[in-house]
Amino acid sequence: MNNHSHLSDEDLLRFEDGELPEKLTQNIEAHLQRCPACQNRLQQLQDGILAYHDYREQVLQRSLPLPTTEWPSLRPQLEALDERKKRKKFLIPPKFFWAAAACACALLALYQFAGRRTDQEQMQQLLTQSAALPPPPPQTRLLLTVQGRRWLRPAVLRPGERSSPVAAADRSTSDHLQTLFIKANYSWEDPLSARSFARWRDQLPEKQDQVTTIRDESGAKRFYRLQTKTAASLLHTASLTLRADTSRTVKAFFGFAGKEDVEMEEQEPEEKIQTRASVRNTPAASPKTTETLATPEDMLQVLAALNAIGADEDPIDVNFDPLRQHVVVSGIGLSPARQSEVKDALQDAPHTLVRFGSGLPTGTGRRSNPNPDTYSANTASAFRRRLEEKAGGASSLQLITDRALEASNRLFAQAHALLVLAQKFPPAVEGQLGPSGQGTLRTLRQRHAFALQQTTLQLGEALKPLLESSSATGEFLDNQIWQKKAVELFETARNLDARVSRLLTGYSEETGEGDLRQLPNDLEKVEQLARTQAGNR
Repeated sequence: MNNHSHLSDEDLLRFEDGELPEKLTQNIEAHLQRCPACQNRLQQLQDGILAYHDYREQVLQRSLPLPTTEWPSLRPQLEALDERKKRKKFLIPPKFFWAAAACACALLALYQFAGRRTDQEQMQQLLTQSAALPPPPPQTRLLLTVQGRRWLRPAVLRPGERSSPVAAADRSTSDHLQTLFIKANYSWEDPLSARSFARWRDQLPEKQDQVTTIRDESGAKRFYRLQTKTAASLLHTASLTLRADTSRTVKAFFGFAGKEDVEMEEQEPEEKIQTRASVRNTPAASPKTTETLATPEDMLQVLAALNAIGADEDPIDVNFDPLRQHVVVSGIGLSPARQSEVKDALQDAPHTLVRFGSGLPTGTGRRSNPNPDTYSANTASAFRRRLEEKAGGASSLQLITDRALEASNRLFAQAHALLVLAQKFPPAVEGQLGPSGQGTLRTLRQRHAFALQQTTLQLGEALKPLLESSSATGEFLDNQIWQKKAVELFETARNLDARVSRLLTGYSEETGEGDLRQLPNDLEKVEQLARTQAGNR
């Protein structure tokens, strides 16, 4: 299996069923980490299997008529089969197994295709059911998440009521989001409502609908995710997550073109949370205790522990819970051994909860790989031949591609780790840290910066046979504080990663020469931005 060829449906199905040898399983996991196309196909296969099970349990089995007569006994046939086996060994040719597997894949693909044709109708039905429910109680709150910042607001804003975030920075963000929702013609007052979603969806001139059945980590609860995509609105993607048993909306996602992604999740009424916390924290025969809140120092200790084992580049999120009582460490797609390593590293961290899900990394929206369908897959293109000439042959170009894509992926992850540090510790929070905390924060920042410098040099060395000399002047640097420079570095690293991927996997005649000219400048800019992070402000 080539690192950059796509996996077959047979490989994906056997990987999903756990039928592959350990070494091949590890190779496929590594390929899926860096190939969005294969991730999407695996997710489609998983959705199809789950949908078939739901269909069988809820529709097919219930609709089958009961037999009108007693089932005939199979004992005579079984005895006859045993007798034939004694006379002649019965072997099934291997090709029949492959034929059966091919038929199963074809049926699965047909079922998925038929299911997609009814997404619009199913979505309309689910929205109608959810919209008929009464509004949530006035005490219900929404947890908003935007670029790592979280705050609570009422689920439904009454006339004249604000979302009432705590910090001034959050008030500014809230006002900005309200403007985005108004421009997109989506209700900011009641964003989690199926009625609001349906009104926005109905006014779109063109759209793509998708309904997906999902389950929670335990597998006990089932949900529907309703997603609509459009190119005709500032809000290009919106999705609601509904409980299958009640049709109640519990989560929402909003993706604005060129803007922030917004996540919303329904929280329990505040008095229920306080009552439950009071019962938990005041045992009958114990004196009263006051539960302390998690602090920025607690989060810093968690990030430092993750950095010590190299886990801050893994698909792990670190956030305060809504009541700020704990630092919650969550992630998905980590192996059991890696999960155990993370838990061991954090076992002594105060006010810390570790929660891991199963499955492949989904997303966090951090990665922005180019769509493989956008570029030509013609490996014999004239531009590819020019790259092969620069590299010294097809095998040399493949080696350059493997090394460059690996370094580019690592560079992107390191830049994101530094961005997370800047988002968790803006200047106001950094100023609240004591001398020890500020020293730890500075050490973490410098470690990320040194790693970025090293990886940038490795990427430049890998691409060296293909590139011309740099024409960058370094005039883009300024005296911004390190948090803002971290944002600039992340955006530059993301653009660089997309450019490398487009150059070495797309072979685009239209953009290839421009990418070759721009890559040295991007590399130099990332290196200089990383160098500034390694020093003081």
